[in-house]
Amino acid sequence: MNFSLLELKHTKHHSILKQQQADCSLALIVRSALTRSLFSVQTFCPDVSSTAALTQAAFRIQILNESSTELIQKMAYRKGSASGSSGYEYDSEGRTIVYTDGSCLNNGRAGAKAGVGAYFGPDSKHNISEPLRGNARPTNINAELQAATRACEQAKQANMPGIRIRSDSEFMIKGVNEWMPKWEKNDWTTSANKPVENKSQFQELKNAMSGMDVKFEHVPAHSNIHGNEMSDRLAKAGAEKYN
Repeated sequence: MNFSLLELKHTKHHSILKQQQADCSLALIVRSALTRSLFSVQTFCPDVSSTAALTQAAFRIQILNESSTELIQKMAYRKGSASGSSGYEYDSEGRTIVYTDGSCLNNGRAGAKAGVGAYFGPDSKHNISEPLRGNARPTNINAELQAATRACEQAKQANMPGIRIRSDSEFMIKGVNEWMPKWEKNDWTTSANKPVENKSQFQELKNAMSGMDVKFEHVPAHSNIHGNEMSDRLAKAGAEKYN
């Protein structure tokens, strides 16, 4: 097919203009997200080294006109899919949602066996099902705390900038959000002037949360919430491995 010189010039000009508009649109989205300190380019797309490649990736998933939070979510989902995961669930601020649970067979009795579970998504390589580790006494609350700790550690290894931990343990959530700051000010003693029983486990969780945006959310137990049910199964399977 033959084109006139004018037609070729017009086509080339249109192509350049379209590329410039695309680059400009993507730059605005990326700058907005960076300003909100929600992510970095290396976090959600580490294999991309140029604006042109970023533009192509953005066009493929049609996110040029979406908010920066949606950009983060979709880029992270794309990255997860590429690594063999079926993707993650996110909260309204772009944090990856993970369900955690602890289980203890014969809790409070001789021969107790505890395990931890964390559920990032179906068939996710980041899911956790393992026995309680370290010197922690095998109890349900220690397993709950360690499950949240392991979820934070796993998220850090996966370069997730933030997570929302959903758990049915009100004690753990209140301990982290309300009581721990007071315990620290009181040299890890309770309002009754007694030592905090789970001090080491709370400290480990705090250390694991360091450098991350971590939020906790309570969910009711055994209420047919899929993520909660799955983390419960993972925790029980982990308890079976306890020695």
